[in-house]
Amino acid sequence: MIDVILSGKPHPVRVLWTNCNPVIGLEDTELTIDAMKNLDLLIVPDIFASLTAHLADYILPVTTHLESNAISEYTVSI
Repeated sequence: MIDVILSGKPHPVRVLWTNCNPVIGLEDTELTIDAMKNLDLLIVPDIFASLTAHLADYILPVTTHLESNAISEYTVSI
């Protein structure tokens, strides 16, 4: 996905909604940061302000297991 974001091939990716932390989770941090900065819109739902969230246009709060009936699933609070 990072290569597609940066190259625009086969189709341009302009928006990404990610509920993970690709800046830390992927192997090339600098390339991943460049890709995140290349997006028109980055949305990150997260409990904490992760490194990816610091690059995001919008950070959406999520509930923890203490605020939800689910044990391990995070849900977006909108």
